[in-house]
Amino acid sequence: MRRASVSASLKNVLPFLLYGVVYIIAAIVASIPFGLGWIALVPVVLLTVHASYKDVFGE
Repeated sequence: MRRASVSASLKNVLPFLLYGVVYIIAAIVASIPFGLGWIALVPVVLLTVHASYKDVFGE
């Protein structure tokens, strides 16, 4: 599984980088209202990570 993960990461460097930048911006915005935005951000992040995993590995 480790080799598949490295291979998938190397093939998708730009999308992963873009996802990281969008996540950082969303995390900053979610922290503005005393951290209450994290209540909405955490489920969204978990769903997007799951969707990207399914897209990359097709399982």
